[in-house]
Amino acid sequence: MKPGRYVSLLLALMPAFTLAQEVPDSLHVEVAGVAYPAYGAVFGARFSADMSLGPLPIVRVEGTGETAPPSEGCDPLVNADEVAGNIAFIRRGRCSFVDKVENALAAGAIAVVVYNDAFEPDNEFILPMAGDCEPDICSIPSAFVSRVSGDAILEEIAAGPTDATLIPIRIASPVTVEEDTEARAFVLHPVYPNPLASHATVVINLPTAQAVRVAVFDLLGREVAVLHDGSLPAGPHTLTLDATRLPAGLYLVRATGAGHRATRKLMITR
Repeated sequence: MKPGRYVSLLLALMPAFTLAQEVPDSLHVEVAGVAYPAYGAVFGARFSADMSLGPLPIVRVEGTGETAPPSEGCDPLVNADEVAGNIAFIRRGRCSFVDKVENALAAGAIAVVVYNDAFEPDNEFILPMAGDCEPDICSIPSAFVSRVSGDAILEEIAAGPTDATLIPIRIASPVTVEEDTEARAFVLHPVYPNPLASHATVVINLPTAQAVRVAVFDLLGREVAVLHDGSLPAGPHTLTLDATRLPAGLYLVRATGAGHRATRKLMITR
């Protein structure tokens, strides 16, 4: 283990975390060009909406196996040298999320991805990460991915050394914005109606004339619709999403432009 390696990296990242004004609600775990959504996340440090962690090697943990299978990370890790300074990949299992993070942190991991192999995809939004995690333990970003996502990431790891990037997804800003300030801000308003069955309205406000792209992504990070891609003048703009050809499920509407990015959740029902 090389403690100086991950400590220095955390110190380098902390100013960007602590000075951030926007806090994301979730993460995407990007591996081999594919973004896998995390449906549960704990942020040991504050992320801004436009920063990421990585790419860094994502390493499947190996515990001693005293109380649970090694891949569940319930015991001290025997591959700490591989985990140190990298992202720990841990299978959900017999111990709590807190125990997994604590063992990964002790081994020098600077982030954790827990793979929920116990539930089918249609249940992946029911089970959050559990445990009363103290700040000194959950001091690193941690994400919980579904069975489908975990299987895909595991295949990449099994094929050889694999890097991952944690990409924060801002669903909503925790800061209340007054109307006069909002008029001068880059704002993606909540989608309505939401949930929807066929069509939805998306309103974006631009503080200046700029090129902007508004697109819809599924939970595998695939772009499934583009509402606008080009220049727009300053002010509010109303866009329409035709979702009649999209399968039911949860999606993300993302607007990017002039150094800004904002994301909203969208649920399609049938």
